Amino acid sequence: MAHPRSKASGNEGGLKEFRIGELFEKLQLGMTKKNFNKTEDVSKERNQIFNLPLVNAKHGNNGIMYYGKDSNFESAEMTIDIVNDGAIATGDVYPQPQRTGVLYNAYLIKLKKQASITKKSLFYLASAIQKSIKMKYGYDNKAGWEKVKNEKIFLPTTIDGKIDFTYMDNYIDNIDNLQYDKIEDFLSTNGLSNSELNNIEFKTIKNIYKTKSAKFKCGTIFDIYSPPKRYNANSISFKGKYPYIARISGNNGIKGYTTQNEKFLCKQNTIAFGQDTATMYFQSKPYFTGDKIKVMELRNHELTENIALFLKASMKKSFSSFSWGVTSFEENVLKDVDIWVPVTSTGKIDFEFMNSFISAQKKLIAEKVVRWLKQQQINDNILEIERNLPKDVLPMVAENGCKS
Repeated sequence: MAHPRSKASGNEGGLKEFRIGELFEKLQLGMTKKNFNKTEDVSKERNQIFNLPLVNAKHGNNGIMYYGKDSNFESAEMTIDIVNDGAIATGDVYPQPQRTGVLYNAYLIKLKKQASITKKSLFYLASAIQKSIKMKYGYDNKAGWEKVKNEKIFLPTTIDGKIDFTYMDNYIDNIDNLQYDKIEDFLSTNGLSNSELNNIEFKTIKNIYKTKSAKFKCGTIFDIYSPPKRYNANSISFKGKYPYIARISGNNGIKGYTTQNEKFLCKQNTIAFGQDTATMYFQSKPYFTGDKIKVMELRNHELTENIALFLKASMKKSFSSFSWGVTSFEENVLKDVDIWVPVTSTGKIDFEFMNSFISAQKKLIAEKVVRWLKQQQINDNILEIERNLPKDVLPMVAENGCKS
């Protein structure tokens, strides 16, 4: 699928260092309702009543976990959300182009002097800030504004030294186009270009509510143990061959690549479990790791990506009731946690069901992605037509619409 390629503006002035607090101000947004009741005044689902996105200590979903009533929260648009306090989310930075309010454990910042800014530039700026602060802050070192405002970011500038917002817009355009191609390549490589379910996958989805499940201890499904050797991430070089798995969010837990003594590699096709964050990452290749990581090796069956995805979802559901902290996920506690898994008619764990269920889910999601890509191509074609229309024609098109 072809996509128009945007050309960067040239970034004639090169990159320039800016202090975050020099460019941005923290917005003082609060609740307007005096007696706030979380049960009654926010919702995890957006609807006509609860229609205002609220930022808090949320990792993923663009930092939004709850929605509030417009009348109960002060709000602003074209802002950047910084999570200042969260077990995993501390230092996460999200662009918030829509009108947004603040719940807790996060705050919104906004450019001081820029009269108007595009969504694309907002995305660029949020990314630059996250790159600057994410690895510096954590659960024990909160990303409060008094510290963050003194951090530095690098931004493109024009030849006269001003911030080059045009370059940012074009840069994000190029990223978008590259992502389209990567998505298409991923779908093709993984056999997902054709998202039609096979007979087994179709039957699995059709009979999902008839499937039997049973409760098993984690320690009966997995062998759970410490890595052969723990490597301190601050004491090793990251210009090597094997992945180093840490208790980080995203990138499948890979902090970098290192070369160490191969006899201390953790086995491939295992799950690396972060004890104090409950992060779980399936590793298809041998890896090194550090402190507070447990290796989970499936018993009596090969752990494939699909089976790992299913078991991870089940474990996350069981762990959701745990409080954060190292003691919550000590090895003996971890082994004793109950998780629900599908079983055969003889009561054995049904790994084939797990595999076909996840395979079906991948295809169903891929189908939505393909539809989205096709819509993007239509949108790109429309934009290309509009670019080539004479300027005096556009108002007539907008007023009269396209007639067949």
